[in-house]
Amino acid sequence: MPCPIRSLDSPCTLALLVGFQFAFVVYFSLGGFKGMVSVLIRSSEPQFDYSKTQDVYTNLSLMSSSLSKPETSRDENRVYLKDCPEISPYLVGPVTVLLSSAYSVSQIQQKNPLVALGGRYHPPDCEPRHHTAVIIPYRNRQAHLNILLYHLHPFLQRQQLHYGIYIIHQAGNSTFNRAKLLNVGVREALRDDDWDCLFLHDVDLLPENDKNLYMCDPTSPKHVSVAMDKFGYRLPYSQYFGGVSALTPDQYLKMNGFPNEYWGWGGEDDDIAARVRLSGMKIVRPPMSVGHYKMIRHRGDRGNEENPHRFDLLLRTRRSWRQDGINTLTYNLLSKSLQPLYTNVSVDIGDDPNKNRKKGSNNAQLAVIASVKTTHLSHASAGSTAGLEEEKTTLIVIPLQRQFVQLCNAISSVTGPLNEEEKTSETMKTIIELKTPPLPVDYPLENEDGKSTEDKESFHKGNTNLRWVRWNGSLPHGAISFPNPKCSRVDYVSKFMNNAGFYTPSKGSHCYYSMSDKEERSDTFDILVNKDYFEPLVWKSGRFGSVPANSVKACALAGVFVGRTSHGLGKVVPKHKACFCPYEGNEYCHNFYDVLTISEENYFQQMFDIIYKTELKTVVRQSNKILGNTTIDNLHDHCVQTSLQIQIRFAMEKCWDIGRSTAAGVETQITAHVPYFDKKQITLGAKKTFQCNKGTVLLEEKIHEMHQIFNINIPARSKSTVQIQGEIINACIPFTAKLKRKYKSGPRQTSIKGVFKTASYEDFKAIVDQFQSTET
Repeated sequence: MPCPIRSLDSPCTLALLVGFQFAFVVYFSLGGFKGMVSVLIRSSEPQFDYSKTQDVYTNLSLMSSSLSKPETSRDENRVYLKDCPEISPYLVGPVTVLLSSAYSVSQIQQKNPLVALGGRYHPPDCEPRHHTAVIIPYRNRQAHLNILLYHLHPFLQRQQLHYGIYIIHQAGNSTFNRAKLLNVGVREALRDDDWDCLFLHDVDLLPENDKNLYMCDPTSPKHVSVAMDKFGYRLPYSQYFGGVSALTPDQYLKMNGFPNEYWGWGGEDDDIAARVRLSGMKIVRPPMSVGHYKMIRHRGDRGNEENPHRFDLLLRTRRSWRQDGINTLTYNLLSKSLQPLYTNVSVDIGDDPNKNRKKGSNNAQLAVIASVKTTHLSHASAGSTAGLEEEKTTLIVIPLQRQFVQLCNAISSVTGPLNEEEKTSETMKTIIELKTPPLPVDYPLENEDGKSTEDKESFHKGNTNLRWVRWNGSLPHGAISFPNPKCSRVDYVSKFMNNAGFYTPSKGSHCYYSMSDKEERSDTFDILVNKDYFEPLVWKSGRFGSVPANSVKACALAGVFVGRTSHGLGKVVPKHKACFCPYEGNEYCHNFYDVLTISEENYFQQMFDIIYKTELKTVVRQSNKILGNTTIDNLHDHCVQTSLQIQIRFAMEKCWDIGRSTAAGVETQITAHVPYFDKKQITLGAKKTFQCNKGTVLLEEKIHEMHQIFNINIPARSKSTVQIQGEIINACIPFTAKLKRKYKSGPRQTSIKGVFKTASYEDFKAIVDQFQSTET
């Protein structure tokens, strides 16, 4: 009887064993289960051929030409356009990235004609679905910035975003602090617009694929630069959050922004990633094949050296993230300007507290650096002679009154003695004019119910008493009424969402408005209120969509205004060139109508009964700030001893900020005690009445005589710079007051809340900064 065939001899069994062995090898070669999963995920990602790229300015001409299409005509508010598509038709995928660019800012501007001042862009042919602020921390990288702007503007325009680019420039020479600059950028950007996405972008990273959409994930912070050429187009580690990332404002606040304590290179990205997890969120990423970036190669930045404390800070993140972030951010805003391709925000964020620095000089002593070049001759081999030039620098810290003798001794040590008869003396007095210190801007104003004025729905900055108030079941004081003769009743101006209409007690607690040829009603609506009847209102005629200046808006952005016709109150829609009114179940259209406006008649303004809340004051002092300088020249061939007397002059502003503008040319009479600040307390001066020609700002000229005479010794053919340092004081005090305006039609009076603001200089000291040769 023949033996049965063994299973191992079966061809199918052998193939199965070989297959298991091959799978086993593949499993471990890919790093186990996680590795196999990552391979499977990458295989399902969209694939792009980065060897075949499009020019970064591809399709931009198509977007410019869309401006001339008649179906996209729009008014300046841009609210009558169709919505942009979910996916832009202008995207091309991989783009060519040039790591060097010879384009200047003006040339880049010419290639991006649709980009507005401040680096703002709005699609010309549709209403954008996303609004993104790109925030770039920056210092001394102009070449890199030009390259980024050259690539980034067309990249974002093809995505049909409403966007703005913010360059957050760290002024001064202190150690670079990327995370703190990002905090500053977020705060300044959100003051400008209601951005729904914040893109945090390094200046040296260039995106390679425009399908990497600069839009936020609505639920989770997004790390965008997942595949950089620096790391071989792979993620360096799973929690990496550096380079380019994106958060919504809500996500940013939930994690308390970014840390402020990371001075120098390294650590802040890992801290931010930890904050995401600690605040209960997770990091999401685009596909690896989409998030491609090239890095502009560069050497390490001076002032951005490796942070030696980063690991200690990371260990404390779990305990410190709620106390170190946007809630503890402090900085000094030096300037905020709209440049052709970006908004430049220049800030002083302070100094690294961990950096050892020498204490500054004071009036009793100063540092004098005398730098003199000498040539020494020495014999080399074979009797040859070589000149060896070296620079000898002598640093001397000396009292002011002994400066002349010791300075001359320092110079003579390398140049030979100075003859006594070559010394001359001069006496001079100099006046140094300082700039007016800027007033503080961060103190929020409040209205009568204790809320910030930014919370009120008032669309007229200079007329904050006029605002929309949510209906609560009873008619508020100051509601704007209109006698309706057609119906023999009194109507009140109201609105539902952007639709102006009317409320009348005889028809119940409803707002009646017109929509799509019908009269509609809603029991959730707003009433137009003129608090204390303070704002002068008047009806002015309009026709075929025209509206007079200062017309009352139903919405800040929608371009809908309050109107009336023979059918009663309604809404004026300039786009449709008519006023639409609800009446007896129908919508009536009128080409001739009246529009509710705020009168522009002249007035005289008085402010009185000012009561300061000194217990709520805030005082910020900035010490050792450079305020100004003066230069003294010595054109003689010998050292000159100068006895210098210094007088400092500057203008100081005192402002009673009431949260509303004052018409040009209007004088304000203020009766009040004027607060004065010293180092310990606030003093209220005698009650005075004075006139302000610039709104509610009082300008005072200040003169400060420095009683000390400074003996400054200037070497021959040199000049000396005398630097004035001092303390900048910013102070705010909330107050309540009465405001009265006298119009031709009669006086109007209201109660207001405001903030008294002032800024001044104190504790002046003069520093002899340096000596420079006047010879060229």
